[in-house]
Amino acid sequence: MSTQLASVAADTTPAATRPPAFHRLTRDQIRLLHMLADGLTHDQMATRVGCHTTTARARLHRAYQHLGASNGPHAVAILARSGLLPGTGKAARL
Repeated sequence: MSTQLASVAADTTPAATRPPAFHRLTRDQIRLLHMLADGLTHDQMATRVGCHTTTARARLHRAYQHLGASNGPHAVAILARSGLLPGTGKAARL
């Protein structure tokens, strides 16, 4: 096992206490998170992305894990605070 892989395997820090891993989000995950922020249902998101509803849910769940979020609204809040959603972030609060 490589040193890097061993360090990841040994990491027992709960996901909620780790900093968000924005760099690990895929384009589809970001797109789905934006649609979630816009209030679309899982079925609507899946249709727009061109995948099955189960796949859309799985991609969102993995995005939540990367962000350290416990659910969709929490993930959207993390993105909004980071400025990764249009019209949010520090510039929008001024």
